[in-house]
Amino acid sequence: MKKGFTLVEMLAVITLLGLLALVIIPASEAIIKNSKNDSYNIQIQNIKNAMKNYASSNAFSMPTVNGDYVELTLGDLKREGFLEKEFKNPKNEKCFSDNIVLRITRVKNNYKYTIESEVTTSETCE
Repeated sequence: MKKGFTLVEMLAVITLLGLLALVIIPASEAIIKNSKNDSYNIQIQNIKNAMKNYASSNAFSMPTVNGDYVELTLGDLKREGFLEKEFKNPKNEKCFSDNIVLRITRVKNNYKYTIESEVTTSETCE
């Protein structure tokens, strides 16, 4: 007597594997996308934390009048060591552009940290 699987059994297994793939692949893609979005938001928060560190290190050049502001770029933060040179966007694995404009604005007795220009990427890290 020969041992092995019949054609019907093989087709049943292939069908089950196909159905599993239909469920698992979209779910895993959604998990990966959400993970990249979460990582992106963390990187944006890292930029704001670097701006806070910049403000602390340059306290004497920060504005003292409400509404006044200081503008700098992401490249400034990189050059001064507040961010890594290869600061990457997790969504596309490209480096954030050094030309992104950042603003530290005096609001009452605090500072507001904002990203003023569109968050773009470049092919190479500078």
